[in-house]
Amino acid sequence: MSTRSTIKYERDENNGAGFHLFEDVLDETIGNLDDEETPVYLELFHISTVEVSWEINGNFVMVEIPREWARKLGMLPPNAAADRPASAGPDRAAG
Repeated sequence: MSTRSTIKYERDENNGAGFHLFEDVLDETIGNLDDEETPVYLELFHISTVEVSWEINGNFVMVEIPREWARKLGMLPPNAAADRPASAGPDRAAG
């Protein structure tokens, strides 16, 4: 029996790529946490790029995901033109 409660799920039947955003019902029950304190979990399937590094101040994880997934997860606005930065920010190298 799973204790996962799905928030959003998508998987491409052709290549298996997808994501699963969920919460674990035991986090709230065992941890006596309310909804705002309960963590959520994100699983990514068949992704192309993952970078993990360990630093003095903690861990760093970077995952490349398609913009379509980011939109569906609410990380980017639904308008394709709106998710492009107007100018190169401080974290982008000048070309």
